Amino acid sequence: MTVPPIVERELRVASRLPWTYWLRVVVATSGLLAGCLGLAITQRQGLVTNGTGSGEPIYYLVSILGLLLAGLSGFLFTTDSVSVEKREGTLGLLFLTDLRSHEIILGKFVAHALAALYCQLALVPILGLSLLMGGISMMDCVRMAAALLVVTFASLSLGLLASILTREVQRAVGLNTLLEMGVWGGGFMVYGVLLLLHYWRVGGEVPDGWNDWLLSLNPVTAFMASRSVLPGMARTSGYLLSLGFSGGCGVVALGLATWWLPRSWQDRETRSSRRGLSAWLQRLRFSRPGMAERFRGRLLDVNPVLWLSARHWIRGWLVWGVVIGVLVSFMGLGWEVSRRDDSRAAMLAFLVWSALVIHLVLKSWMANEAPRQFLEDRATGAMELLLTTSLTDREILEGRWRALRRQFLGPMVAVLVLDTILLLGVAAIEPDDSGYSLAVALLSMVFLVLDLWAIGWLGLWVGVSGGGRTAASSVMIRIVVLPVVVWIPLMAMSAVGGGGGESARAFILWAVVGTLNSVVWGAWSRGQLEERFREMAIRRPVTRPGVLGWFSRNEKPGSRPGA
Repeated sequence: MTVPPIVERELRVASRLPWTYWLRVVVATSGLLAGCLGLAITQRQGLVTNGTGSGEPIYYLVSILGLLLAGLSGFLFTTDSVSVEKREGTLGLLFLTDLRSHEIILGKFVAHALAALYCQLALVPILGLSLLMGGISMMDCVRMAAALLVVTFASLSLGLLASILTREVQRAVGLNTLLEMGVWGGGFMVYGVLLLLHYWRVGGEVPDGWNDWLLSLNPVTAFMASRSVLPGMARTSGYLLSLGFSGGCGVVALGLATWWLPRSWQDRETRSSRRGLSAWLQRLRFSRPGMAERFRGRLLDVNPVLWLSARHWIRGWLVWGVVIGVLVSFMGLGWEVSRRDDSRAAMLAFLVWSALVIHLVLKSWMANEAPRQFLEDRATGAMELLLTTSLTDREILEGRWRALRRQFLGPMVAVLVLDTILLLGVAAIEPDDSGYSLAVALLSMVFLVLDLWAIGWLGLWVGVSGGGRTAASSVMIRIVVLPVVVWIPLMAMSAVGGGGGESARAFILWAVVGTLNSVVWGAWSRGQLEERFREMAIRRPVTRPGVLGWFSRNEKPGSRPGA
């Protein structure tokens, strides 16, 4: 069998990356930890189905891990697959050969999809344990596997499209985030907007089955409807519609990537003036003469670096737009949850997960934005020019931190206000026994502030030290993922040890692990910036130090393999 040359080239490049092999080890280890936690839950709670132990905890924990990995596949594998070729000038060389656009897309997709598929296959043996324990049928596992594979395909396709549309890795990550949010929450957002329009124009009760198909336009429905025993879920139409929507988004993204690739590899002339939507937004923001000059003057008077970082004012508006869009999406989803299952447990779970998702969106955005300016300055040589000015290291750091605070402080306060409203909702749903739920909600609010503070300083440090294409993912792994990896085995050992009070122990362990992790990383990063800012800013490291840097190293010094 003859392998297309571009596919062989990409596979050879991927075979030289340490992360290609070690990621499977990390995924399999995480799956084993999730399986151990599921076994501990089954043992402690005495879950029994048809006289045998129930495999539901293992099934759901491993499936959630697989869904998370599937959603992140685009960020991990394809977000920088084409943009790196643009930066290195090798994309044009590919078009000098006989290769066509669809062949280049095929090579990029196959190489990265194979690595993502290996990671999903690493979870299959652990997922099979739920079959052996009972309570889970073979068709449940088949439907879940199909859902995870389709979501992985869609995520990889969206990441590839984002990589083609942009040149810099941080912008590709940001665009991929917006595309992923559109696929995962677009149907809920449209449903929420239509719901508001219905109450405004028509009023009264919403009829049964009103635009229910919109709620299936997301990957979550296929994930939830994979179990044949879930009541109230459209096990056939809802599952297939959700599966078709996710796959259709992937096909459309691949089609757009194939169409746009030959139009994006050339360097185009910089436009001297803003046009289209950008010009309209500029006129909307600075509607009167002199507003732009006064805006520039206010920022320059505070700190010149603040102006350099915050002069692109639309980024702040974009954060507000995303937060509002997520809220509208959860408004539509919340209405559907309350209509199908008005129990206290369902509403409480919805409120908790809504807050967690909004927090995760804000943290992910902060992780992408914090290192961006320093990475761009290092790539363009502006960092050296900045260091030759009379600005001190402290003034440069203060200006960049003020820009981050200007961009994220307002949305963070708005989310905290929303969390307070959710707290009142939790107290209203469970007036007699809401102490534990209120404690969890308060802890998530504290973690939001702590994690954003730590992500900001760690992101600045990663940007100064040259984190490159893995900057955002490196920050998220250390602040968001690492506490979970530490907490799961601790919780599993605590559950096996017995003694009762699992909920209290889980809460205390999570509070201690999460707080220590954020405080240590934030304080360490800030100290490193204050002591070694100028040293790291002028350094050109070949490889990033440390275990995480070695894992995420994308290539060795010298020419790109196979280019």
